Amino acid sequence: AGPTMLYETWRIFDLIKPAAVLELGSGQSTKLAWAYAGRNPDSKIFSVEDESFWLEAVRDMLPGVDGRPNFRLVHAPLEKRLKVSGVEFDWYGGDAFEQIILDQKFDLIIVDGPSGRKKGARLGVVSILPECLSDNFVILVDDAESEHMKQLIGEVAKRLEGKRDFRKKIIRGENSQVLFCSAGLTSLITGTLVDK
Repeated sequence: AGPTMLYETWRIFDLIKPAAVLELGSGQSTKLAWAYAGRNPDSKIFSVEDESFWLEAVRDMLPGVDGRPNFRLVHAPLEKRLKVSGVEFDWYGGDAFEQIILDQKFDLIIVDGPSGRKKGARLGVVSILPECLSDNFVILVDDAESEHMKQLIGEVAKRLEGKRDFRKKIIRGENSQVLFCSAGLTSLITGTLVDK
């Protein structure tokens, strides 16, 4: 996650105070989620990672991670084969991941995984939308400039259209991000390029 992604992540935490967060892909933004969870003990944060070696590296960056009941690092290997708009890819699997998706409605979903090296893999997020979203929601997508990520952004919009009143913000920086939010959270998009 680059500087603009980290800034937007912290801004979202600060402005909307999400009760339930799903982070897809662990890394630098996980540190922010960890800090947020420490200041907001009623929140629930789930950081999902498919690479076990990277999950352990992230675990080493977060002192006492296993002792914080509202923050959970989840290993979810890419073992579920999906197809979205003609693109086949592997998506997060395993009982732990499936249970999180069944049990929660998320105020914030951060899409920064699976790794961009796995072409099309982030398309899997559309398989859980919009059912896993709370009424007031934010979806923040990192690395939005690549062609397969543009496809993901289009698919997310298709999933939300007609089911949720939402807005979209394009964030340009070192890497581009796209923020989708429910109409009730339009303060997140004030003063920037907005598409619907």
